[in-house]
Amino acid sequence: MPVISDSQLPYFRYGPAESSRAGSGRLVSTPGWLYYEGPGGRHCLKDEFGEAALSQHEASRISMVMRRVATGANLKRDVKHLRGDIYEVRIDGDHRIFRLLFSREGSENVLLGLRFFGKKSAKTPQSEIDLANQRLRHWRQSDG
Repeated sequence: MPVISDSQLPYFRYGPAESSRAGSGRLVSTPGWLYYEGPGGRHCLKDEFGEAALSQHEASRISMVMRRVATGANLKRDVKHLRGDIYEVRIDGDHRIFRLLFSREGSENVLLGLRFFGKKSAKTPQSEIDLANQRLRHWRQSDG
């Protein structure tokens, strides 16, 4: 069962990165991905990528689309605004569809990955958007 590795993800960071906000240690000065850390330092997105049991092709596809989004070279179909500060990256896998919910943080220099899941319905479930919002509130309250 293939699992996505840290090296396959662009701009893979959980903790301190080059700071663009004095003292925060969390925001980067160039656009890139930062992944939400849950309470106790749990790497929620890494767990969610692992649970998806991605094939090598799917992992490469996810990495490619995330790179496009991070560099502003994304296609119109790659990103959709859902609600408030929550957006989704749309990724087609081998025989399934994935979504990565994120927020643009720190003058939009950071794409904060909040939730990754396999999509099973035509519309993104409200429960997934709510979880992403909950994680975003937690991240912001902990000074991001």
